[in-house]
Amino acid sequence: ETSRKAQDLTLVDTMLSWSVLIPPTPCCLYHAYVEAANTRITEMARMRCVSTFEPISEAQCPKCGLMGEDWGDTQDALASECAICATSMKRSLEPKLSVAASVVPL
Repeated sequence: ETSRKAQDLTLVDTMLSWSVLIPPTPCCLYHAYVEAANTRITEMARMRCVSTFEPISEAQCPKCGLMGEDWGDTQDALASECAICATSMKRSLEPKLSVAASVVPL
């Protein structure tokens, strides 16, 4: 399981790539962005099920549990470090491709 710290850091990284409407009097930008993310998650939770949804599973960090992908056939498993804690990723035995992009049409 991915650690809470890794989940928090990857959520913040995602929010940093967004441009959101800021309420007139937010307590801070961090909480304005968390509220925007919460709104999206609430709306997504109401969507119909996505039978093709599969999390990334090509590799996983043994320390923080972050999942990784884009492992080419020739990539050395020791050459890829976790984006959160810099631990060497361990390649999964049976890689699956993520289809997360099919959840929300662009």
